[in-house]
Amino acid sequence: MALGNNNITTSLVNTELSSPYTNDILVKNLCAHANAGNIASFLGPGTLAVDASKNVYWVAPVSDYKLGDFRGYNASATAPSASNNFTQNWGPGGSSVNMSLTSLPQSMNLFFIDSGATRIYYKAYLLSGTPGRAAETSLYDSQLSTVLTSAVTPLAGHTRTQTTKPQHPHIQVFSNFDTSGLDTPNDYVYMDTFFADTGGNRVVNFGNAIANGYTTITMHEYQNPQILSSGLGPTPFPAGYTTIYTVIASTSGSCLDDSPIAYGGSIGGTNITFYVGMHGIYSTTTRNVAATNFRIRITYDGSTKDVNTGTLSSSTKKYVSTTLPGGKTWAYDKDATITIVSCTYGSYITCP
Repeated sequence: MALGNNNITTSLVNTELSSPYTNDILVKNLCAHANAGNIASFLGPGTLAVDASKNVYWVAPVSDYKLGDFRGYNASATAPSASNNFTQNWGPGGSSVNMSLTSLPQSMNLFFIDSGATRIYYKAYLLSGTPGRAAETSLYDSQLSTVLTSAVTPLAGHTRTQTTKPQHPHIQVFSNFDTSGLDTPNDYVYMDTFFADTGGNRVVNFGNAIANGYTTITMHEYQNPQILSSGLGPTPFPAGYTTIYTVIASTSGSCLDDSPIAYGGSIGGTNITFYVGMHGIYSTTTRNVAATNFRIRITYDGSTKDVNTGTLSSSTKKYVSTTLPGGKTWAYDKDATITIVSCTYGSYITCP
């Protein structure tokens, strides 16, 4: 647990550092001990700096050792990190989406490391390696945002005297993230997040490794509801037929078969409309088959409903307009299936 802001003793500090010394506890030794160098602690002895890759590291003091610099020190503070991997839903359709990104700067003393780190940069790639995020090439989309901060009161006499720190958690909306180049319904976005200056130059990473700023986002496009054909016609089939099966379409043409179709209703609605027919395989040809006493079954979200459609012509598909079974409403990513329950087979047209 973090040390308090008052009444600091060498014994308390030694305990916070996992008790490296058993006797003759010296302030100098405490300030230089490796366990005093947690970069995620907002307060502590020594200074914080970045290497050539902009990873944060601790610099132990070599003079002016202050017991008071341990006020507020937290040896167990966790490393800063970008958003955890998550799934972002969008659509159906459209070319952009707003994403809420939650980064965890913890207590890192950002402005003590670099006063110019006033921006947070979100850079998105469609590949994780080379090219891609690891190589920082083939950038797909990006957003440079202002770091959201909270005010803090500096402790008198402390080496670290900053008056602001990043908000924890740091929640930022990536506005109008481009979805037009994504594969659907699923694709992956590899995000790199870091602190930058006003020009977008990397100045501080999330902790002591660039990978602390990595997030993998699964992009999932909600699809329009689909209507699917399912099952074969009633047996026995007429002589010479190998099989007869259900077909559905968005128009009435005799030999059309464009199932599945994203057609027949709107999200939140209860209506379903479509054209249904039968195709039969006869020798080496496909036939559009007519029927009387034609009855179909609609299955959706665990509920079923039978619809008597009467006569089915061989020249056109049958138009059906009804409501979803069970009082259900259309929802994203749920399919309705249409199956022939019973019929008496009739004439046919051979499909081209």
